[in-house]
Amino acid sequence: MEEGQKIRLKGRVPGVNGGPPGDLLLRCCIAPHPYFTRHGADIYVDVPVSVAEAALGAKIEVPAIDGRVTVTLPPGTPSGAKLRLKGHGAKKGGSHERGDQYAVIQIVPPRPLTDEQRRFFEQLRAIDPSNPRTHCPWEGGASR
Repeated sequence: MEEGQKIRLKGRVPGVNGGPPGDLLLRCCIAPHPYFTRHGADIYVDVPVSVAEAALGAKIEVPAIDGRVTVTLPPGTPSGAKLRLKGHGAKKGGSHERGDQYAVIQIVPPRPLTDEQRRFFEQLRAIDPSNPRTHCPWEGGASR
């Protein structure tokens, strides 16, 4: 079912003044899920990962509508990346074909930082000269 989809039940409403029975129209409203969102037949779920998992890659479990699925997080995965789980979405109207599920990666830094983690990140900043904003339009990078 899709949000707003209508179901017609023919002849279910008694007629008025001896007239023929009418049709009952039902409009579907889909309640929000605590962590899945739906766009058509595709399902989305935000998946928090650690900085280390995103940088080094990892095998992580993500919830799917049919249970949990293990996916491979490639090394260097940025926040906002979408990992596609083909065929793990909702059924497409009137068919057995299913949409896809997307695990949307959300990198979560450790909080609060331990002294050791702080030293590590300060060392990383000292040896990593990259600037992820280089290609942003406000830095003179790619334009929109």
